[in-house]
Amino acid sequence: LRYRMRFSVLHISDLHRDLSDEVPNEWLLDSLARDFDQFGEQTPAILRPSLCIVSGDTVHGVKPDAKDADEELKRQYSQAEDFLVGLADRFFDKDRGRVVILPGNHDVCFIDVMASAQKINVPIDPEKKQKLVNELFAPNSALRWSWREMCFFRITDSQKYRDRFRHFASTYSRFYQGKRTYHLAPERQFDVFDFANLGFCVVALNSCFNNDPLRPAGAFHPSTLTEACRALRHSQRTGWLAAVAWHHNLV
Repeated sequence: LRYRMRFSVLHISDLHRDLSDEVPNEWLLDSLARDFDQFGEQTPAILRPSLCIVSGDTVHGVKPDAKDADEELKRQYSQAEDFLVGLADRFFDKDRGRVVILPGNHDVCFIDVMASAQKINVPIDPEKKQKLVNELFAPNSALRWSWREMCFFRITDSQKYRDRFRHFASTYSRFYQGKRTYHLAPERQFDVFDFANLGFCVVALNSCFNNDPLRPAGAFHPSTLTEACRALRHSQRTGWLAAVAWHHNLV
């Protein structure tokens, strides 16, 4: 390797708040600051982090039948954005490019998921019932099962379903001040963060392909892996250490 620099990475995940007992952003940042102050006292000493990875669930999320659900989701993202800006300002010299953010399952807008789906009651006929069950477990199925309502839902509006990351995408663009955008097309939901001074890069993936509150399994869109690998093979990253980050397991 051309680079042999030692550095550390601050890893944070699951920022979503307990809505019944929220913790102010300043308290969280103060807690991190106390940790930073103790790094040098550890054995061996911990290097001050050169960058931060925030690996998903920036918000807690809102149930689709909640009062003013869309406005509450906007409020949560605004709170999360304020925290991320404070994180960059306080610990990374106001350089937002040193903070890597990516989505998790709580970043999915449940309102959009349900707006994209059509309710299907469980049929009485055994053959029709079995046919729906087979469809439910088929690869990349558009069918969902709701334990709450004890019925099936089928995703019928693919555009609306794709938009379930629209609030995350807006926050992403604002945080990076337009220098980065988050694509709603699942095959383009990855980003590469280069740290040339460290000879290091991070590929941020979305493990929520076809994921929503009615289908909690994690997955990557196959094209994102292909394109991410192509990006890593670019000559400008020759000899660099490469890392990849995503939110949850894929089982």
